[in-house]
Amino acid sequence: MKTSQFFWKNEKYFFGILILLFLIPVIVSKFFPTMDGPAHLYNGHLLNQLWFHGSPEVFQFFDVNTHTETNWINHIWFAFMFNFFPAFIVEKSFLILYIVTLVYSFRRLIITLAGTSKQAFLASYLIFPFVYSFPFCMGFFNFCIGIPILFVCVTFWVNTANKWNAYRIIMLLFLTSLLYLTHLFNFLFFGLIIFIFEAKSAINSKEIKSFFRQLLFLFITTLPGILFTSRFVFSNNGGFVTKYLSTTDLIKGLTDMSPLITLSYNKEKTFSQIILFCVVILILIVVYNIFKDQQTKKNFKSNSFWLIIAFLMLILYFTVPDWMLSGGGISIRLALFFFLIIIIWIATIGLSVKQLFFPLSIILGSALYLVYYHTVETKTLSEDAAEMASAANYIEEGKTLLPLNYSQNWLHSNYSNYIGTEKFIVVLDNYEATTAFPLLWKKNENPYDLIGNFGNLNPCITIEKYEKQTGHRIDYITRWCFNKESKDSCSTETERLILQNFELIYTSTYKKLELFKRKYKN
Repeated sequence: MKTSQFFWKNEKYFFGILILLFLIPVIVSKFFPTMDGPAHLYNGHLLNQLWFHGSPEVFQFFDVNTHTETNWINHIWFAFMFNFFPAFIVEKSFLILYIVTLVYSFRRLIITLAGTSKQAFLASYLIFPFVYSFPFCMGFFNFCIGIPILFVCVTFWVNTANKWNAYRIIMLLFLTSLLYLTHLFNFLFFGLIIFIFEAKSAINSKEIKSFFRQLLFLFITTLPGILFTSRFVFSNNGGFVTKYLSTTDLIKGLTDMSPLITLSYNKEKTFSQIILFCVVILILIVVYNIFKDQQTKKNFKSNSFWLIIAFLMLILYFTVPDWMLSGGGISIRLALFFFLIIIIWIATIGLSVKQLFFPLSIILGSALYLVYYHTVETKTLSEDAAEMASAANYIEEGKTLLPLNYSQNWLHSNYSNYIGTEKFIVVLDNYEATTAFPLLWKKNENPYDLIGNFGNLNPCITIEKYEKQTGHRIDYITRWCFNKESKDSCSTETERLILQNFELIYTSTYKKLELFKRKYKN
C-alpha cells in the first residue's frame, strides 16, 4: 500500500525518468544515424548557408523547390539550429524534441479524453514502445514530428468543440498549417479523425446542424493545408506511379507489429510480438469489461469512434499502395497509425489500474530492452558516421564530392551527407534534391542522370558527361567499405577512372573510408 501511495505521489517524476531512459540512445553517442537522417541534416545545412549566410554558391547547384510546401519542418529546424551548434548537436536537438513532445502530447491527449484519473495517467505509458518506431529509425523526421503535432491538434479540437472564437480559430489555423508542413499524411489523417469524431457526436446528439457547423470550422481551420495539398498533388513531379506490397507482407506486418521493428527484424521481432500479445490481452480485458461493467460499456459507446478510425486504417492499409506520388513507405505509416489508434482506444476505455498493471509492465520491459538494444547498436553506427564525417577535414570549402558506397549495411546509404554538414561541400549523392523536398538539383544537372548508378552498391560511373553538361568539376571522390579484392567489370573500370584522374590523400583510422583528390594537370 505504501509503495502504491509513493508511486502515485511521485508518478510524474517516474514518467520523467522513463523519458530520460528513452533518450539514452540519442544522447550517449555522437551521432544517431538513421537512413534518411543524414540527408535531412545536410540539406538543412545547405538551407542555413542560403538563408543565414547568403551563400550564392548554393544556387550554382540547387534551386528552391517551389512545388512543395510539405516536408519542411525539420529542415527549418536544422537550418536555424546550425547558427548555434555543430551538426551532431543539431541532429540531437531535433530527435530529443521529437521524443519528448511525442510522449507528452500523447499523455495530454489521453488525459483530455479520459480525465485525470489514475487509470488515464497509467495508460499514457502505452506510448513508450512507439518512440523508436521504424519510420523514426528510417529517418522520416518530418512525418515523425508530425505525430505529436497531430496529437496536439486533436487535443485542441476536443477542448475547443462548440466554443469557437477568433483566438481559437487562429490557433487551430496555425497548428493545422504546422501539421501540413510536417507531412501530408499527418494532415489528411487529422481531417479524417475530426470528421469521424464530429459525425459520431452528431449521431449521438441528433444535432445535424451542429455537425455541419463543426465541419465548417474544420474547413476554415484547415483551408491553408487544403489549398497547399491540392497544389502539391497537381504539381507533383513524382507522377502517379504506384507500388503495392503483397497481401502476405501486409499481414506479416500486422502480426509481427512491424512498425516497432527497426534495425534487425530477427533480433527485434520477438519483443515486438510480446508487445503485440500484451496489447491483445488488453483488448480482451476491454471486451470482457464491456459485458460486465456499466461504466466501461458507457466509455465504449462514447469512444467507439476510435475503433471506426482503426477499422478505416486497416482498410487503407490493405488497399492503398505503398508508393504513390513521390512518397513511399505508406503501408508502414498506416500500420503505425493503426496501432496508435488502438492504444488510444484502450487508454480511454477506463481499464482499472490492476487490469493495466501486468500487461503494461511487460510492454515497458520489452520496450526498455529495445532501448538498450538501440543504445548498443547506435554506438557502432555512430563510430561509422564519425569516420565518414572525418573526410570533411581534408576537403576544401565549396568543392564538389562524389561519394561511392560499397557497404552492405542499408543504414549507410546516406552517410556521405554527414561530410557536408560542417562546411559548404557539394555532396553529389543527395537523393533529397531529386524529389519532394525543399531543394532540387538545377534543371538538367541531376548527377544521378549524368554520372551513372553511383548511389547504388558496386557503382559504374562516368564523370566526363556530368562535367561537360554542368560545367562543374568533380574535385573529390570517397570510397566507403570498398573491397580491394573485387575484380568485377564495374569495380575494375571505376578503379581505373579514379587512379587516372585522382590521388589518394586520406584513409580513415579503421580504413573504411578512402578520400581521393582530383589531380591537377599541367
